[in-house]
Amino acid sequence: MHQRLLNQYGLLTTREVVRHVLKIFDPEGVEHRLRHRLRRTVYRSKGPNYLWHRDGYDKLKPFGFCIHGAIDGFSRRILWLEVASTNSDPKVIAQYYLDYVRQFGGTARIIHGDRGTENGYADWWIEFFKNLTDSGLYNDNNVLHRECLKFSFMDVIQTELHRVVLEWNVHSIRPSTNLEAPPGKPDILYFLRESRGSQDYSIPTDVDEIDIAEHMCATRPQVKGCCPAFKQLAEMIMVDEGLDAPTTVDEACRLYVNLLDLIDDL
Repeated sequence: MHQRLLNQYGLLTTREVVRHVLKIFDPEGVEHRLRHRLRRTVYRSKGPNYLWHRDGYDKLKPFGFCIHGAIDGFSRRILWLEVASTNSDPKVIAQYYLDYVRQFGGTARIIHGDRGTENGYADWWIEFFKNLTDSGLYNDNNVLHRECLKFSFMDVIQTELHRVVLEWNVHSIRPSTNLEAPPGKPDILYFLRESRGSQDYSIPTDVDEIDIAEHMCATRPQVKGCCPAFKQLAEMIMVDEGLDAPTTVDEACRLYVNLLDLIDDL
C-alpha cells in the first residue's frame, strides 16, 4: 500500500502512517490479514534463475477467475502473474511458462511447484463478488451470469495484476534472517546480480525448441475467459449500443449489468 500510494498517486508517506490509517478505515481487514498471515517460504537459491517457484491461486475460481504466477527464488521478482478461467489445464500453465522463457531467452535450473497460498489481493475480489451475489446481481448457477462476469471483469483483473507485478518488483525487501534471500529491490537483484556477488544461472533456450514445445504442449487460454459464442454476442451488443471496454471495476460492473439487461431483451 505504501508503494502504491507513491507510484500511483504520487503521495509520499511512511509505512507507519499507512498502518494506522488502515486500522482506522479497515479494522476487519487488518485483523483478517493478521490471522491469515502468509507463512513465507525459506528460499535456498544460489542466484537469479537458479530456482523458480510457480503457484496457482484458486480462491476466485468459484467466480470463474484462476490466477497463476511465478517468482524467482533469489530475487523474489515476479516473473508472471496471469488470470484465466482455468488453472487445471496443464497446457495453459505451460503457455505462461513458455511465454516468459521466450521473452527472457532462457529457463531456470530448477522449477518448483508450490501449493496455493493466501493472497490479500484475491480477498478483496472475493468480497466484491460476494457483495454482487448478495445484491442479487450474480447467480453462479446461471450460466449467462458466469459468462458475462468473466467477459466483463477478466481484462480489468489482468490489468490490476500487471500493476501489482510492477509495484512488487520495484519495492524494497527488508533484511531477513535468511542470508540466501538478500534484501533489496527484486528488479535490481534480478538484473544487476553482480551487485550482490551473484551470477545468472539461467539455461539458454533455442527459439525453435520453444516453438516445438508450444505447438505440442501449450495452449492459450480463452480470450476474456468466456466461451467464443458468448464473446461474439457480447461484442456485437457493445458495438450496437456504443458500449466501451471497461478499464475500472466500476466500469466493468456497469458493463456486466448492461449486458445482462440487453441480452434479456433479445
